Amino acid sequence: MQMRWTVAAVAALCAGACGTTAAGAAATNIVGAASAVTNAVSTNTVQIALCGRLFRQPVDRSLLASLHDSLRTLAGDDAACCRYGVVYYLGCLYAGDVPAARRIRPALQRFEGLPEMELLKPGAIGSPCKVCKEGKEEVDCATCHGTGRCPRCRGRGTMSVPGFDNKRQDRPCPTCQGLRDCRDCSAKGKIPRTCSACGGSGERIDGPKLKMAYLRLLGEEAARAQDANLLPAEIPPRPHLSPPLSSNSASGSRPAGAP
Repeated sequence: MQMRWTVAAVAALCAGACGTTAAGAAATNIVGAASAVTNAVSTNTVQIALCGRLFRQPVDRSLLASLHDSLRTLAGDDAACCRYGVVYYLGCLYAGDVPAARRIRPALQRFEGLPEMELLKPGAIGSPCKVCKEGKEEVDCATCHGTGRCPRCRGRGTMSVPGFDNKRQDRPCPTCQGLRDCRDCSAKGKIPRTCSACGGSGERIDGPKLKMAYLRLLGEEAARAQDANLLPAEIPPRPHLSPPLSSNSASGSRPAGAP
């Protein structure tokens, strides 16, 4: 309120001194712009302050949990909800809390088209998975154990059964109908399944890319927190920390099961 009254007073003085309609309109615009900025900061004060603290402690899960809880207060403000939702998502990945990141990821889909969603597009914070192709990997068929042959007749297509005269007779295999092939894998010996390394996304988290994206967003929010005097002390320089992910993730790979 203090900044709003100060700007309004200055604008009113300018309008009075000039005594023109244009000056009055300019004064109104100044007050309106100042009010918009003030309201934006006051509305998201909690989220801005939390991000400012996270900038100092990027892997503090209690701060991330508080940020998540505060998202409920942003209902109706898609831009703010998207921005701080993405900050929370990246923070969970950076802190190694993959399950929490997977839980919020579907909720962010409705914000497609907003600027922060660019960070969640393929390649933004990840690299192609080297284990699979497009999120699928092939494993040996559990029915035929990778042979591709019918397990009942062992690929012969026929089975020997006793006849009326107690002599053995060959009959088409009832499982493969004489085709000799395993029905479950269509004789390929392999079946596709969701990649266990990337969780089916087709890419794995790239540690340096994730770190850069996460700390950039936190840096922008920390600057806003400092300008709004939401932090008691001066914000230190950007920390240079290695992402506290698994050993695979730190080397540029994605944690198993990550979204």
